[in-house]
Amino acid sequence: MGKFAVVAVVLAAFGPYIIGGLRTEQIVIYGLLMLALPLAWPRVRTTPLAALIFVTWFAYALVAVIGAVAPTGYASIFERGSVLSGVDNVVGPLAVMLLVWGTVRPAAASGLLNTASRLIAVAMAVNGILAIAMTRVDLAPYLRRFWAAGSDGFTVAANAATMGRVSGVFNQPAEAGLAYGIAGLAACYVWRERPGRLHLVLIPIILGGLLSVSKVFILGGLPLILWHIWRARAGHGRLALLLVSATTFFGIAQSGYATQWAGLDLLGRTLRPPDQNWLSFYTAGRVGDHATLTSVIGEIGRLDPWFGVGAGGLSVPYDNGWVEAFVVAGLVGVVCYTLVLVWVWRIARGIDDHARRHLLYGLLVLTIGGSIGVPALDANRSATLLWVLIALSASTQLMPRPGHGDQKHQTAMPGASLDPAPSSLLRVRRPVVEQERRILPQGHGRQ
Repeated sequence: MGKFAVVAVVLAAFGPYIIGGLRTEQIVIYGLLMLALPLAWPRVRTTPLAALIFVTWFAYALVAVIGAVAPTGYASIFERGSVLSGVDNVVGPLAVMLLVWGTVRPAAASGLLNTASRLIAVAMAVNGILAIAMTRVDLAPYLRRFWAAGSDGFTVAANAATMGRVSGVFNQPAEAGLAYGIAGLAACYVWRERPGRLHLVLIPIILGGLLSVSKVFILGGLPLILWHIWRARAGHGRLALLLVSATTFFGIAQSGYATQWAGLDLLGRTLRPPDQNWLSFYTAGRVGDHATLTSVIGEIGRLDPWFGVGAGGLSVPYDNGWVEAFVVAGLVGVVCYTLVLVWVWRIARGIDDHARRHLLYGLLVLTIGGSIGVPALDANRSATLLWVLIALSASTQLMPRPGHGDQKHQTAMPGASLDPAPSSLLRVRRPVVEQERRILPQGHGRQ
């Protein structure tokens, strides 16, 4: 059940909109959760730090949902946003965590982390190839089912494509950039010992990220990917991999293909920001001189700075994780959003496996940096991929170590059973006990 749930959720994140604003991933996540939760709830086990992530995000979601459904007398200068969409944003991560921790056995967590990483990397490589094709062929009629279209048929993806920013099945280039960064880190983790296969998958991922002209990818995802490649190889391996990469991208640049791309000038300006107001440039005017977020923050400060205005939020662009948390749940939301990142960092510190620890560190840095330009922890599609990897990484801490029968510290979710470990883990314990019995001299026991 665990493998099916993980694979289904990852693949569904790339699915189209089914009915109106209902995406494939929403149907799969909430549908599987309703089917699996009655059976899985007694088996939900996690570490204390992972439980803190769940409880902290639950508190954030609770404040946001109460603010959305409770009647208020607030009169704002901005229109209210969609309540259903806002509730999904804050409840979705909880559903992914419960689904993963309720269906995945701790002993299988490492294998499923590898499976999820492969799926994410390959799917985003395919999306990168699709984005490359979009620079030459108008695929909008075929991809509108994957983009959130308004009542007037307007989509962010189609509008961005007029500037040369293409993002495949993702509606927003920033969300695509975040997903490309996640996929690149996942590829570096799962194929760290196979540089040829890693290079083959990373080329369309990096090209797709560049074609989206997403600052989340260019300033965050790409440097992290290159750093992971550099630290994973040594000596001649580093030189060979960088030489092949440089040759590949130089060949693409010299082919004349790049010069026909409408977004080349925009990418150039992103890599060479103006000398003045660079902070305002990189945040699209949201931070810095004459920041557009100032009015939003000031309005929430006037309405309710402690608890915000609820999950619906305001119908204005505030593409920032902490600003969104402040809007929907006030200062309580800002604290909860920040604490979740702290708990993820603490989990990463406690992971024994070197590769898994650096994967989670990379995802954490990408999330923190990405949250400046997009609410990384609840962004459409990409947040689902992020939470699957975080939840599986946390579950790997419960795996029995070789030669040890007991699991690491484990905590049951509120209402979950505290029964002993599953029988599969008990079977790991028996050979050790039998071996100890054979070693003890006859007639000697515990004194």
